[in-house]
Amino acid sequence: MGRRAVLLFIPLVATALLAAVTDRPAEPAVPASQIAFVAPYEGTRQIFVVNTDGTGLRPLTGPPGDSEGPAWSPDGRRLLFVHSEAGTTQVYTASPSGAETKQLTASPGTHAEAAWSPDGHRIAFITRVAGFGRVSLMNPDGSDQRRLSAPDASASAPAWSPDGSLIAFLARSEASGAALYLTRTDSGGIRRIPTPPTGVIPGVTEFVWLRDGQHIAYMTRAGPAQSDISLVSLDGAPPRWLAFGYAPNWSPDGTRVAFVVAHVGGGQIYVQDLAAKRSVSLTDPQAISLRPVWSPDGAWIAFLSIHGSDLALWVMHPDGSGQRRLAPAAGNLSVLPVISWTPSQ
Repeated sequence: MGRRAVLLFIPLVATALLAAVTDRPAEPAVPASQIAFVAPYEGTRQIFVVNTDGTGLRPLTGPPGDSEGPAWSPDGRRLLFVHSEAGTTQVYTASPSGAETKQLTASPGTHAEAAWSPDGHRIAFITRVAGFGRVSLMNPDGSDQRRLSAPDASASAPAWSPDGSLIAFLARSEASGAALYLTRTDSGGIRRIPTPPTGVIPGVTEFVWLRDGQHIAYMTRAGPAQSDISLVSLDGAPPRWLAFGYAPNWSPDGTRVAFVVAHVGGGQIYVQDLAAKRSVSLTDPQAISLRPVWSPDGAWIAFLSIHGSDLALWVMHPDGSGQRRLAPAAGNLSVLPVISWTPSQ
């Protein structure tokens, strides 16, 4: 992997409409090895599911408005998402068939960026009033909503630690960009995690927990056209640089990481073996491939890819073999996640 990869900022616009939409079946649960993702439908963005072989494509949500940010509950019985319509965004859940939806939040303010706790008993989300965000918690049915303590900065991107005891989030100030914070879910309180940039541009652009629950990978801008991935330990050890790239996603066993490296004219997905410290490029260098997500069994990586004017959901094996286009996708990457595998049953 080159040491100065160029990060491309490509506005992702879906250019293909689904030719056919199947009726929503009323099955009690979604089978394993399915993917929830966002696809274009009747001029809107909606959540669909599809099997890894491309069969079983069906919608879970529909117009009016846009539904995005799909995230399956740990037991696979509910899908968490956000729905935007008539100038407001709120948090919803849906049954596996999509036949039953429930609105969990309501005005005043918008509520988005929702994430399940590892045990599925709580949901973290961002409450935004007058443009200022706060980390909030609620039960899966929308009850017992409360806001957590936060710094005097606008919060975003809450993410649970693997054991559910901590929530990491970003808090942005105009002076220094976004910083990484932790708060406890039981007793509250906050602390800032040092995230020194590798370049001269301050602020964290995104982050993700490692599966050991003791480290967080964070992305910073090392220059006008480059992002770096660094690892920080919760024990206060100095951060260490991992790779040039962004959007890292760890394998279920924690031994490998997939991430995106941007190149002139495209973006490729790499997988790095953490023990061997060796990275391998997996995707077409002439395409723009983005947002890799491992399947729960580690057998597949789902990702978005743009080939010419076609933006679609793809899958491949972790060695790059078996690449397969599954369905057209919508590309609003401002609402994460864009891909969610059904959990292992």
